[in-house]
Amino acid sequence: MLGVKLMEGDFLKALTYFIPIFAFVLGVFVAEYIRKVGNSKHLHWRQIIILIEILIVTAAAFMPNGEKGFKTCDMIVNIAISFVCSLQVQSFRKIHGIACATTMCTGNMRSFADNLVQYTDTKNKQFLKNAVKYFMINLFFIAGAIISAPITNIFGEMSVIFCVIGLLTVLILMFIKPFENEQ
Repeated sequence: MLGVKLMEGDFLKALTYFIPIFAFVLGVFVAEYIRKVGNSKHLHWRQIIILIEILIVTAAAFMPNGEKGFKTCDMIVNIAISFVCSLQVQSFRKIHGIACATTMCTGNMRSFADNLVQYTDTKNKQFLKNAVKYFMINLFFIAGAIISAPITNIFGEMSVIFCVIGLLTVLILMFIKPFENEQ
């Protein structure tokens, strides 16, 4: 949409698409900064990232929506969620030894199909194991959509607070089973 608006000469509208992109890039810088300086005796740097995500998503849940005349708040939430997504995707890059995206599924679907093709070509069981892992990751994305649809219908904009429940669960699990490596 940024490119379309630039091509149409609607530079003000294009700017509204650029700002969330900038927030995403900024989030990568922030995540890397926290990775370098954020470890302490009590918190792993990824736990700090999760805490920041919880705070931002909680704040977003309580912002007034555009239907009530608060279009600026919609933009602020969009920027904040772009920032949170970049923190997430930069900080959580692997699951059980495979590179994956935790905020989008298209790359994971490609990796599933690629590993399946590699397995059929080579019969190397590691490719099959990886394909199963990617399949499960994609299954969780689908499950999230299935669970989220009725929650969104019932709670509207406040349904984002359910993401906080998921993030809190991850945070608690991180205290139970600490990370073994830095990747």
